[in-house]
Amino acid sequence: MKICRLINYLTLVLLFLSLAVSSCRNSPAQASSLLLKNKIENPVTYVKTYQCAKTEFDYSIESSGKIQPFFIQKVMAASNGLIDICLARNNLSFSKGKLIIQLDTKDLQIGLKRIEESIFNSETNYKSDLLSQESLLKGKRQGVIDTVYRKLKGNNGLSSAELDLKLVKLDLAKSTITAPFSGTLVNVKVQKGMYVKNGDELFTIFSQDELYLEAKILETDIGLIRMGQTAYVTPISSVTKYKATVFEINPMVDDHGMISIKLKLVDTRGLIPGMNASTNILIPQQRVLSVPKEAIVNRSNRQVIFTYENGLAKWNYVTVGRDNGKDIEIKEGLKSGQKVILTNNLQLAHDAPVKEEK
Repeated sequence: MKICRLINYLTLVLLFLSLAVSSCRNSPAQASSLLLKNKIENPVTYVKTYQCAKTEFDYSIESSGKIQPFFIQKVMAASNGLIDICLARNNLSFSKGKLIIQLDTKDLQIGLKRIEESIFNSETNYKSDLLSQESLLKGKRQGVIDTVYRKLKGNNGLSSAELDLKLVKLDLAKSTITAPFSGTLVNVKVQKGMYVKNGDELFTIFSQDELYLEAKILETDIGLIRMGQTAYVTPISSVTKYKATVFEINPMVDDHGMISIKLKLVDTRGLIPGMNASTNILIPQQRVLSVPKEAIVNRSNRQVIFTYENGLAKWNYVTVGRDNGKDIEIKEGLKSGQKVILTNNLQLAHDAPVKEEK
């Protein structure tokens, strides 16, 4: 019995030793396998970082619109007539009061002579009748005297002739079309020899030296806009930037949540009405916590920034503010001094091993 127990004990010892030897032989391979598996599952990602801090934040509001003139007017014919003189040409400039179109006035001039002759004769008869009434009017009230004068002018046709004279002079004035203000002509629709009627469109004139851009901004940005702020306007047809200033803010939000503002252009050379242009309205600098835009990652419709902490990437939900195209304002989620990860952050996970690039 004792011999059997001894045999069983020796068998167990040998089995244990065999397993121990086998384990010792395989441990390096197993360790290597475990290390390789760990590296594959959790590889180190090399990243570039940026230490965030409060800095002067350059910000501008971007928008677009059309360039328009301050003064623009469609000029219509005020009477019927044949165009005798026509200086109107597209892109020609005229100073205020300069002749542009003259209608033929031969008939009006003849009518004027006839009326002037009629007035001369009527006035002679009126003065003669007035002399005969002087003795009768002595001592009369002024109201009676005025009534007699008026009746005498009517009886002699002088009143009617004077009204005809005013009408002819008015028609003569209407036949002469001058520049209502200093400007440039566009959309000229007439030429010499054409017959025009009262109300026909002749041309449009606008002020080339005074232009503005009307643009729309989001109602959320209205608190950042002030009268006189500097802006830069760039026509889509060029790369030239034209300086402008905010001169009008419409205090009404439209159905699309937009507010209309007007920017007066300082220099208008090379610009014409109707041009499409973009604008950047500069906002005064403020010290804010901001990071480069590439630090922002979108996850599940939320904005995330990874920070570098002791060799690990840490996930941070953030609330962002203004965006100037290069940097973005951070309102919540980060503190000054933290290192944010800028590169290789699209596939990072929380606590992923990372290493800073030199």
